[in-house]
Amino acid sequence: MGWRDHFKCQVNIYARGETHSWSSELPLPDYIPLKLLLINQSGFDQISKTSKRSLSLEHRKALWVYQNTHHSIWSELVEQFTQWMKAHAYEGEIVLEVFEAATPVVLQFLSQTKIKAKITVRVHKAPLAWLESEFVKTRKKNISLRQVTSSDCLWATTPQLIGKLAA
Repeated sequence: MGWRDHFKCQVNIYARGETHSWSSELPLPDYIPLKLLLINQSGFDQISKTSKRSLSLEHRKALWVYQNTHHSIWSELVEQFTQWMKAHAYEGEIVLEVFEAATPVVLQFLSQTKIKAKITVRVHKAPLAWLESEFVKTRKKNISLRQVTSSDCLWATTPQLIGKLAA
């Protein structure tokens, strides 16, 4: 899985015995300035120099796109997802299987939602710990976040970005 594949948004929702899916894609930049991906120049301030050295160019490109996607694009995706969730009027326990770039969308949605139901979020193929520090931390009693790692995940080799939540 290359860095470009990482910017598809997909969420599978399981509630009341039903399964539904939402998907979208981030527009990718035409150009990524290589100079900004170098260890000493990168803007990934929360990551130590030692950890930065362990990141591949694919990791850095993906993180750069996350950081440099305009706020309005993230807001539009959050609004689309919010409207989609409202249309389905979920109640009871909800399980969200979140893939790739849908992670910051769902994190933002969860920080704003007033849904009282118990929500379990299982994040796949995304740097959850890093995204939480960059976008928004979701700390509500009814929400449980878990990182799911697999061998085909770009982030499987970077525990400092996915955190200690791996399940």
